[in-house]
Amino acid sequence: MKNKNLSELSLELLLKEKKQTLFLIGVLVGVLSASLVLGIVQMFYEKKFSILIILPFAFLPILVAHFKTLQKIKAEISSRNDQQQNKIQ
Repeated sequence: MKNKNLSELSLELLLKEKKQTLFLIGVLVGVLSASLVLGIVQMFYEKKFSILIILPFAFLPILVAHFKTLQKIKAEISSRNDQQQNKIQ
């Protein structure tokens, strides 16, 4: 993901970025879960170690980074909504 300054993005772009990040996290969780399950199944049937078991743990830092990015996006959206509420009052 590109290193973007979230404070410079519009609210619409922040919401779009949040949606894309959530989709990416979902895809990553699905692929890594499937890889882990397939690796375990392969290991039991073939009685040998499978690299598919290691891959989910190797890509775990990427998943954590996307969760942190999502938290930052949510915080920025929340602060923008709070600012709008304060302007209305």
